[in-house]
Amino acid sequence: MEIMINNLKQISRMKIIDKNVYRIIRKVGYKRGYITESASLKDDLGFDRIDILQMTNMLEYKFKLIIDEQDVFKLCTVKSVIEYLNQNNERAN
Repeated sequence: MEIMINNLKQISRMKIIDKNVYRIIRKVGYKRGYITESASLKDDLGFDRIDILQMTNMLEYKFKLIIDEQDVFKLCTVKSVIEYLNQNNERAN
């Protein structure tokens, strides 16, 4: 039973992360229809360095974590952002 509850909490946290990543990308200025998990931040969405830094700041604020400067440029797709947050979700709210 405890394992099942922990799995439900994990799934719920992952949905919260997914929802907020999409919301933050939209706040940076991109329409919902263009945002897919496989979308490249740079090539498909046209993110420049300022957009990436703005998104990173919003993610850090929203999830109360610090994204290491070396990790910022590893976040090259929407999916990689979601995976990064899921891997660091013990600190995410």
